[in-house]
Amino acid sequence: MDDKVKNANNRLKILYLYKIFLDKTDEQHYLTMSDIVMESVEIVDEKAVPKPENFIVADYMNSSFSMFSGTTQDVKLRFDNQLINAVIDRFGKGITIFPDGDSHFTVRVKVKAEHPEPFFGWLFQFGTMAEIIEPCELRDRYIEMLKSVTEKQISVSTLTEK
Repeated sequence: MDDKVKNANNRLKILYLYKIFLDKTDEQHYLTMSDIVMESVEIVDEKAVPKPENFIVADYMNSSFSMFSGTTQDVKLRFDNQLINAVIDRFGKGITIFPDGDSHFTVRVKVKAEHPEPFFGWLFQFGTMAEIIEPCELRDRYIEMLKSVTEKQISVSTLTEK
């Protein structure tokens, strides 16, 4: 059973129940999609593309923080020990946890970091109890976002004080 939906270029796409994808050049990119953006859904008689052998739905979903697709990136994170349950809830029981001193642990997880803002939002809720260790580029993007938000809040605060 398949569904059809238009992509950003207003082209119809066939979406298979085990995955949803958009074509970029010749590659297939998976996309987590809310049913809100689907319209005129209909069942078609076209034969479904078989699910790739190495495609594991749970792994895919654990790496997604929003409906954005993108390349999966290995990310090393460091957390305060009291966040162990939150990290397992988010990334699953299959992650390897490495002790880091008496009060912290690290994990290596796969994250779709092409559009990292939802991931940054998830991480931000833990404040100083969570940090991105690697890759440096992703950590730098997080720091820039934090600076930008801080500057915006300071400017708004300054305006409201006058």
